[in-house]
Amino acid sequence: PYDVEMAYKLAPPGGKFLLGADPYGRDIVSLLLVGARSSIVVGIIAVSIGLVIGTAFGLLASAKRGWVEEGIMRLADFGFAFPAILSAIM
Repeated sequence: PYDVEMAYKLAPPGGKFLLGADPYGRDIVSLLLVGARSSIVVGIIAVSIGLVIGTAFGLLASAKRGWVEEGIMRLADFGFAFPAILSAIM
């Protein structure tokens, strides 16, 4: 994706370049795919962390009834009370 081909600079979308080329002759689709790769990895890691922590707390709440279950439920209620953007800012 980083190969510079000045002969194709600002090439329109077509045969060789699906979305065209940038001012340095690099393929736009290749650059988008390279950029998406890191975003997908970050998303997968974030979901995995949430899955592991959520499963652990769910199993703990089901195993230890009583005040432990109530505490975990109140913690979950507190998390759901805020919009996602507010939680991201915090």
